[in-house]
Amino acid sequence: TFFLYAGMRAQSIGIDEVLHRIEANNKELQANAQLITSQKLENKSENNLPDPTLSYAHLWGSEDKSETIGELVVSQSFDFPSVYVRKHKLTKAKSAGLDRQGMAFRQQILLQVKEVCLDLVLLNQQKNLLDTRLRNAEQLSAFYATRLEKGNANILETNKIDLELLNARTEARMNETSRIAKLQELATLNGGIAIEFTDTVYALPDKDVLSFDELRTEAMQSDPQLQTLRSDQTTALRQVSVNKAKGLPGFELGYRMNPASGGERFNGFLVGITIPLFSNRNNVKQAKAQARYT
Repeated sequence: TFFLYAGMRAQSIGIDEVLHRIEANNKELQANAQLITSQKLENKSENNLPDPTLSYAHLWGSEDKSETIGELVVSQSFDFPSVYVRKHKLTKAKSAGLDRQGMAFRQQILLQVKEVCLDLVLLNQQKNLLDTRLRNAEQLSAFYATRLEKGNANILETNKIDLELLNARTEARMNETSRIAKLQELATLNGGIAIEFTDTVYALPDKDVLSFDELRTEAMQSDPQLQTLRSDQTTALRQVSVNKAKGLPGFELGYRMNPASGGERFNGFLVGITIPLFSNRNNVKQAKAQARYT
């Protein structure tokens, strides 16, 4: 496994470049972006007009079957105009909320990546120390083996040095196993593409450490999870507005034609109104309860 993975290694890069690559290659981020796109399209479809209807009826007389009359009706129903205005605002609020959810998810993934990189910085530092210790132990073991052959050292001293060499090899092997596991975790986050990360120095912060009040203010203004909660609140209030507007009457407009067997034809307009006595029952109460929860 080690040699297979070693063959996949690429040139070492810094944390910022790792974050940039994984943001582009991470499968979870790609899937979440597609999910957000589909949800936005679904939200937009909720503000579409109902489909128009087309119907034709052919009637004949009960006594004289040759006497017939037809009826062609083409109609389009729609809600009160203010409903579409409020639905549009609701759709925008939902889209903003989805974008902020995407930002929060992105932050979560990249935080995981940065934690892996910081773990690797420590493991790389340990690797350098353990490799130096192992080389020294190997040289010391070879030196004492030569002295033992010449009779300048006893077996007890030599065994003690060999035990130190065994410990150094064990710790170096354990460190390398941990490094490979972290590099494989990094490759998984990068969509299966291996990344060689050999940094041994922690990056210094770009600015001074913030005070608690400054940190709280920055978090309240920019934290994606808090922004998502604010968007949810705005969406809930918009939904209340939409459900109230749905209590207004809807309309239906159309064209009607009645051809008769005698050649005479009647044309006219169809006008209808829908009074939402039952369809919107409790919807406003439900939306208000959701808004209070949010």
